[in-house]
Amino acid sequence: HEVQSSVTLSSHGYLGYLVVMNQQFFNKLPKDLQEHVKTAMKEATELERRETAIEDAKIIDALRKYAKDSGRLEIYELNDEQVANWRRVMSTVYPQFYKVIGEDLIKQTIETK
Repeated sequence: HEVQSSVTLSSHGYLGYLVVMNQQFFNKLPKDLQEHVKTAMKEATELERRETAIEDAKIIDALRKYAKDSGRLEIYELNDEQVANWRRVMSTVYPQFYKVIGEDLIKQTIETK
């Protein structure tokens, strides 16, 4: 923030963490343990998202304060129309990755909240 003179808050990227378990191994677990694993992953995901939102807000607040106090940083935010346009344009890229990643996984990722 001390080097660049402007920043756009676009929320276009997502840094997620992945927990991977072999499906065959998971299937061999007792049903009650499978449910515990699923519950733990859901709880961990919800916690991670809450904590990330808190940290993101702190960082953005610090950027806004720096911008206001220093006058050395311009912060731009995309409006709804700009976000929709960005999504529309970027959606044309997804089919290039269907064979590599899988169309179903890409669509599930896009629809994930």
